[in-house]
Amino acid sequence: MYGTAQGRGRSQSGNERQGTYAMPHVTLNRRLPYTRAVLHHVLHVVRPYVRDEGYKFDELAQKLEELFYTNGAYIVTDADRAAAGLPMRDGNGLTLDELHIIEAKTLSAMVAAPALAFKVETPK
Repeated sequence: MYGTAQGRGRSQSGNERQGTYAMPHVTLNRRLPYTRAVLHHVLHVVRPYVRDEGYKFDELAQKLEELFYTNGAYIVTDADRAAAGLPMRDGNGLTLDELHIIEAKTLSAMVAAPALAFKVETPK
């Protein structure tokens, strides 16, 4: 069984698919704990706004878990970034390098604006 949202077991490695004579190989399902952490945070915020009539909240939780699992939702904390040696993010969630890239793209788009959009006359 593959590690999917419906079969939330461990992922099946290539060696396990080859049969009983292959070397045992263990693969950890790292997506499931990350998925459940994201789901917990979302449901904690959403819970007061959803009435639980006819198990609708449970259905919502299952659909969100499947969505987060299949898309690989993951929370990268400041501690995770520091442990990986990544630069810290600012208050808007961007690193300085990311800000430079975004600003460079914005400036190049502004410079490349068609001259017809602006009536610019050069002095003679």
